[in-house]
Amino acid sequence: MVFNIVSADPVVDSVLSRVYDGYDQQGACWRAHSDSEDGFCCLKVKRQDRLNTAKSTRLYLLLTGQCYNNNGELDNSHASSGMVGAFVLGLEKNNVSIIAGHPRMPMGSWGTPPEDWSLVKLGPNDYWGWKSEGGYTGQGTSWSWYSFLAPYGKSIRELTAPLNFDDSGNCSEEDKCPSTIIEGKLEIDSTQIDEAVFPLHLTLEGKIKGKKFAPKTWVLPFDTKSWSYKKPKGLPDMEG
Repeated sequence: MVFNIVSADPVVDSVLSRVYDGYDQQGACWRAHSDSEDGFCCLKVKRQDRLNTAKSTRLYLLLTGQCYNNNGELDNSHASSGMVGAFVLGLEKNNVSIIAGHPRMPMGSWGTPPEDWSLVKLGPNDYWGWKSEGGYTGQGTSWSWYSFLAPYGKSIRELTAPLNFDDSGNCSEEDKCPSTIIEGKLEIDSTQIDEAVFPLHLTLEGKIKGKKFAPKTWVLPFDTKSWSYKKPKGLPDMEG
């Protein structure tokens, strides 16, 4: 059973103080170094979920934040990402351990990380992770995708699946440049209990180069060798 925790869990500060560069009292956040020279990121706990399994108790901890340059100015250009930290903690009576974790994962755009997250079951053997949506617009074309943060060994890996595609800002029927607009809906197929990681069902509808197509569902199987979802044959190009 999963319990979402609103108030701070007592073990969180003790773990984060050993992982990050320190607590920023003014920003009320945990400091982490950024990819820019002498820059830093300011991460706050986004959600905490306690999961009781048959064998153990875990705390799923997610942090999000923005990054700043060496002058303390927000790094929010179109090419700048936000920052996400994710940890799976093992809770025992007198001990806490990091089962898997990644303190610094650049995600998002315009300096802002994805803000809407949920904890979801990704596999049959108590394999859980976080789900969110990401997107980007450039030169008249928009993309969006699902992001899953999932344990991979001792670390956390981002898994992605396409969601929407729209190049109508770069093409128009008047210019004899038929546009492609694809909208998707995704579901995790948790009935496949013999798989290490559940496959995804992706239903798409819209038009490709001006021609409408009927809604169709594709299965995205999971490849345990590359630890990623595989693109099925016939799936429309949503990368532009």
